[in-house]
Amino acid sequence: MSEYFDDTRSVLLDLEQYSADFRTRRRDPNGTREAWKIERRQYFSDPDDPPWVAFSEGRWDDSIRLIEENRPLYRRYYEQVRDEGVTLYRVRVVEEPVQLYVRWELHYLRLSADAGEKIRVVKAADIHEYEDNGPLPEIIATGANTVYRVLYSDDGQPTGARRIIDSESFRRCVDLCKEMYAAGEDLDAYFEREIAPLDPPRPG
Repeated sequence: MSEYFDDTRSVLLDLEQYSADFRTRRRDPNGTREAWKIERRQYFSDPDDPPWVAFSEGRWDDSIRLIEENRPLYRRYYEQVRDEGVTLYRVRVVEEPVQLYVRWELHYLRLSADAGEKIRVVKAADIHEYEDNGPLPEIIATGANTVYRVLYSDDGQPTGARRIIDSESFRRCVDLCKEMYAAGEDLDAYFEREIAPLDPPRPG
């Protein structure tokens, strides 16, 4: 992990501090007009999100319907990001066989992609060269040389982030994101081939 993010040089932010800091630095006029994210974990939890709650309760059809109902909200958010002149990129690492949570989340990510985020899928089996020292951290690089390692509780809820502001760390993380993004597969293509043909899971 230290190859891409050195915790000893970072500042710890709680969730509220991280959210505010990210919004500010993403809009930095002196920074890059891109935000790059690697999403490596195979499970997240969000008890404040109705679609996630429905998913966690085994109500698959309700959950997918609730995701779709979020489309106007997502459209407004990505319009705001575009108005800021920023493009969001995400690399979603997927372990196979695809876990049920990831299968569900890809429906959400497809909504994000439809609204404007640039998302590609990378198979975990194809990134061994980057994980000699363990799984990659959840990384976001944006603004003027700012890199975050997003932190989560054991059950997958976000708790904050560690932040580094350093040109060399930023370059290294952005290069990693771009390499993985270039090697990945467009989300829509992956979804149509691997996810769309699957039957809904049985309740519970």
